Amino acid sequence: MPKKGNLERHFNTIHSKYQTDFPPNSEIRKSKLQALKSQLKVQENMFSGPIEQSKAATEASFQVSYRIAQKCKPFSDGEYIKEIFEEVSDSLFVNFKNKNEIKKAVQSRLQLS
Repeated sequence: MPKKGNLERHFNTIHSKYQTDFPPNSEIRKSKLQALKSQLKVQENMFSGPIEQSKAATEASFQVSYRIAQKCKPFSDGEYIKEIFEEVSDSLFVNFKNKNEIKKAVQSRLQLS
């Protein structure tokens, strides 16, 4: 955590025209702050998105491993792998808007094969 004096000096040195371009308590300053906050949210989402996808994949992997261990059968047995994938699809597609459509498509393809 930087010291307050160091932070003030940095801000005043680098952003010296901020006070004149965006006067305190003005509408232009409020709109600039809103724009900066929204940019920050976009940047945060860029980093948190892949983490959420990774968590979903890890959870699905653990679910598959658990189900395989429960059955005590080799992974090459296709019938129960289809069942496992249907169960795991909830955690795999958790952040997708069209999750139900994807699950229905997967189930129909698994039944055909």
